[in-house]
Amino acid sequence: MKNWWCLVRVAVALVWLYQGLWHKIIAVDARHLEIVASAPSFLPPRLALGMIGGLETLFAISILARLKQRLFAWLQIGMLVAMNAAGILFAGDKIPDIGGMLTMNLVFALTIWGLANHEDRN
Repeated sequence: MKNWWCLVRVAVALVWLYQGLWHKIIAVDARHLEIVASAPSFLPPRLALGMIGGLETLFAISILARLKQRLFAWLQIGMLVAMNAAGILFAGDKIPDIGGMLTMNLVFALTIWGLANHEDRN
C-alpha cells in the first residue's frame, strides 16, 4: 500500500508542476493568461500568472517533501476553489467545459485531501 501512496503523491505533484511551473512560468499558456487577464487585479496579468504558477510549484514541493500535509491540503483546496470561482465569474466564456473542469478539480481536491489525511494509516 505504501507504493500506492507514493504514486498518488507523485501524481498530485506532477499536476501542480504541469499546471503551475510549465503552463504559467516556463511555457506560458495563452488561455491561462487570458483568463487571469479577465480578473480584476492591480498586477499585470503576466506577473499575476507567474505568481499563481509559483504558488502551484510550491504546492508540488510541499507534497513531495511532505511538509505540513494537512495545512497544505487546505491551502491547495482553497486555491482550487478560488481559481475555479474566479475563472467562472470573470472568464466563464473562455472556459470551454466548466462542468468538466469542476468535476476534474473535485476529484483532484479529494485526492489531495485523501493524501494528506490517510497516507500514514495504511
